[in-house]
Amino acid sequence: MAYIDYQIVCAKVREGDQRIVRIKEGNPAGRHVVIVDDLVQSGGTLTECQKVLAKHGAQKISAYVTHGIFPNRSWQRFSHDKGGSPENGMTYFWITDSCPQTVKEVKDKKPFEVLSLAAPIAAALQI
Repeated sequence: MAYIDYQIVCAKVREGDQRIVRIKEGNPAGRHVVIVDDLVQSGGTLTECQKVLAKHGAQKISAYVTHGIFPNRSWQRFSHDKGGSPENGMTYFWITDSCPQTVKEVKDKKPFEVLSLAAPIAAALQI
């Protein structure tokens, strides 16, 4: 079982149309950093966060997002088939099956892995 032994906190502010992401706490140097977020649409904030983490020496960068909405196939910016790669992109990108259309589109495409919500929800509801 994996556990978090170190935490890095990034903060996002908007100045007009520009997203500015900064590291608020922690040092990513030499670490495999997993960005955790509730939802993703265009992926712009994740991309900016990824750039900042890489600039500060993160060895690998991955993401976990509960709701991968990805309108207009914006997931492609992270696909290793469409120019993203572990070297300049996400090593892993975990999403849940809460958005079935996205699940169909990213199936078998690296770096995506779909995690099912069915079992944890059933367990929580004691079904």
